[in-house]
Formats: sequence, C-alpha cells, structure tokens
Amino acid sequence: MKGNKTLAIFGVAVSLLLAAMVFGLARNKGTAVNVPTPPVTLPTPLVEVGAPHSSGQVGEALKMTGRLSHGHLLKGAESSTAFLLVDVDAATEALNKQVPLDLAIVVDRSGSMIGDKLDEARRAARELVGKLRPGDRVALVSYSTNITIEVPLVDAESGRQSLLSAIDGLTAVGGTHISGGLETGQQILKGAQSGNRVRRIILLSDGHATAGLTEPAELGRLAAQAREAGITITSMGLGVDYNEKLMAEIARQGGGNYYFIERSASLSETFDKEFSTLTASIARDAAVVVELAPGVAARQVFGFAHTIEGRRITVPMSEFYAGQNKSLLVELSVAGAAEGLVDVAKLELAYLDLRSDSPARFELSLSMATADDAEAVEASRDREVYVRREQILTASAYEDAMQRYESGEREQAQQILSERNRQMRQSNVWLKSETLDAEAASADSTLGDLGNFGSGSAEGKAAIKSNRARSLKLQLAK
Repeated sequence: MKGNKTLAIFGVAVSLLLAAMVFGLARNKGTAVNVPTPPVTLPTPLVEVGAPHSSGQVGEALKMTGRLSHGHLLKGAESSTAFLLVDVDAATEALNKQVPLDLAIVVDRSGSMIGDKLDEARRAARELVGKLRPGDRVALVSYSTNITIEVPLVDAESGRQSLLSAIDGLTAVGGTHISGGLETGQQILKGAQSGNRVRRIILLSDGHATAGLTEPAELGRLAAQAREAGITITSMGLGVDYNEKLMAEIARQGGGNYYFIERSASLSETFDKEFSTLTASIARDAAVVVELAPGVAARQVFGFAHTIEGRRITVPMSEFYAGQNKSLLVELSVAGAAEGLVDVAKLELAYLDLRSDSPARFELSLSMATADDAEAVEASRDREVYVRREQILTASAYEDAMQRYESGEREQAQQILSERNRQMRQSNVWLKSETLDAEAASADSTLGDLGNFGSGSAEGKAAIKSNRARSLKLQLAK
C-alpha cells in the first residue's frame, strides 16, 4: 500500500515537471500558450494524493486565481453550500509599446446641458483630443432629440483641428436620445478595420433618457451587443439628476467603467483618468468560463454580466489595464459524497495578450475532499473567500438601502446599513481584515449622510448616486 502511494506521488511529480518544461519553453520564446494549442495549467505545489485542490493560480499577462470557500465538505450530507472566488489580476508592468485606440466620444447636448455642464464637457473633450497619440483614431457623436455625427472616425493627428472645431460648436437643445447616441457610436467603430486596437465608447449624460430606448435593461442589452463585437463602453453620469441605474447598467454590460461626476469641474479629471487606463491596456477580450462538475449547481453569480448554459457559466471581463483586478464570486450547491475527492469546477481564462498580439488560454481545476465531522469542514474555510463574500453582501446592502432611501423610507435604509455593518464587524472578529475595517468605516459615514440629508435634496441625490457607484465597484473588484 505504501509503495503504491509513493509511486502515485512520483507519477504526479513527473507530470508536473513535464508541464513546467513545456510552459518554460513557451515563455522563453516570449509567447503565451496560444489557441489552438492545448491549454497549459501552470504547476501548483505538489500535494498528497487524495488531498483537495481547493485553490490555484494560472496565467501570464493576466493571472487567474481560483479559490473555494472550503477545502472539505461533510461526508454524506445531501448537499452543501460553497463559494467559488475567481480573481483575475493584470500584470503591473505597462506595455513597452503603443496599443492604438479607436474612440467614439458620445456627448449629451440636450437642453439640460446648457451652461457650465456643456462648457466643461467641451473643455474635457478638447483636452482628451489633445492627448491622443499618432495612430489613435477618434469620432465625435452628439445627441439630443436627434443624433449628429459631428466628426466620423479620423486619425488623431490629421483630424485634430476638425475635432476641436466640432467640439467648440456643440450647442445644447432638445431631449435625451441616449440609445441613438450609443447605436451610432457602435456603428462607427464596427465599420472600421480594428486590427490590434482597443475600441471604446465614452458616453456622457446628465439626464434621463427621453427618446429611443429608455429602460436600463434595454440599454444594457444594447451595450452587451457592443461588447460582444469587441467594443467596450464607459458611462459618465454628470450632476445629480441623471438615471444612475441606467448608466451603471450600460457600463456593467458594456465592460467599461462607470463614473459619477457630481460637479462639472471634475469632468476633465475624469476624462484624463479614463484615458490613462486605456493607454495602459495590457489585455482585451478577456473571459472566464466556469465548467461545473456533475452534482454542482450555481445558485447565484454576483455582479458581472454572464450567461449560463447547462453547467457552463461564461463571464466576459473585456479589457484590463496594468494592475487592474476583477473579482468574481459564485454561490454553489455541491451534492454530497460518501468518500474521497469531489470535483467542483474547471476554470478557463482566455484573452488577447496585447504584449504579444496573440490569444492565450489557461485552465485550472478545483476540488474538495469529504470530512467526517463539521469541525474539519469549519477548519478548512478560506478567509479570502469569506472576506470577498462580506464585500458582496455589503454591496447588496448599499443597493437595497439606496432604494429605500430614494423612496423616502429613510429609517428603513438606515436599519439595512446598520445591520449589515454589525454583521460585517462580527464576521471580522474571525477574518481580521483591514479591508473590512475600511468598509465598516465607510458604512458609518454613509449612515451619517442618510441621517443629515433628505433624499430629494442635492446632497441626498449625490449620496444615492455615490453609494450606487460604490455598490457596483464592490461587486466587480476587491
């Protein structure tokens, strides 16, 4: 029996050594593991045969770390709840080459933009155009009740003056046809030869959609269509009177960023931040696929836009800039087992590596082992997964509280946040997380705001938008 176990460990070691040699050859040539060559799983520390593999990491330009909330599940239980945490982290080093951009700047020029808002929007757009590099291309689209292509997609160098002139000529009048602006920006970028470029729509609005598609779900589907075509969308909400649910859903489905800009004077700073992330792009067309094992089902996928087909969950993560993190949490139901290892999920990370202009794909498998008693299950808990779970629960509480607060139910909103904060602090007695300490302090500050301002005041509207933006950020990244 002992000889068989030794032989099994030796066999695993040889297999891992061969995998490491293959990966090393590919890496020495300066390339990732490319489709359609077989995916390579990076070697993980040698574990005893029969032990659970409840965490692991793979990848290069993007690194995917998969973790299960427990290394063990109770033997013979009908089913158990577990959480799967998938972190995708971009390398911190920016590219040593220029990746050209295709931008469509889609600007609201409805009547509510008149005055400082449009003045600052012009200034921010002018500054952005001034920063574009040789090889970048940009289009300018404006929308009110009608849609106008102010400047079609042009080279940033040769078309700079026409862009600046068009920006200066923007005037505010009419309603707000957000979907028309988005569709036009999407058509412009789709119609251009893309090559190895980063394609992004930057959408700015200060009001509610009054023409075309007006519901968040409808505009979300439109944004998802753009993302599926390799075009991501960043949405910027200006002031305190726009529909933040709509703008946040556009960004969530469109794979870009979402900004709440309370004051017009901050527009230039926001445009500059967006441009900085775009020029630091390190990967695009990223997606995580979770293939659940038989007997495992997904109860809930938090935050990210996704599709589920049978036991296969596909989560588009679009573009990454250097140092960026995106964090996915999935609640699972795992069927019980009588003995031994229980396969839980196979993870796949695929993306276009902008360093080598080539596609890359990596795989990682996760499993749990049965245990005879509940104490062993508890002892196998993974703190990082539970910290992330507390963040997700807090994000949900912010959303619920803001819904109540917006409806005038201030006390109920405060109760929701207060109870979530109490539970988070209680959990942190075990977790001992500085991240959760900071979240609790932020919740205390929000509770103060809710007590001081009516939801219909400018300060109350700003609190609603700020906290909904915080909720979305917590859902998508640590």
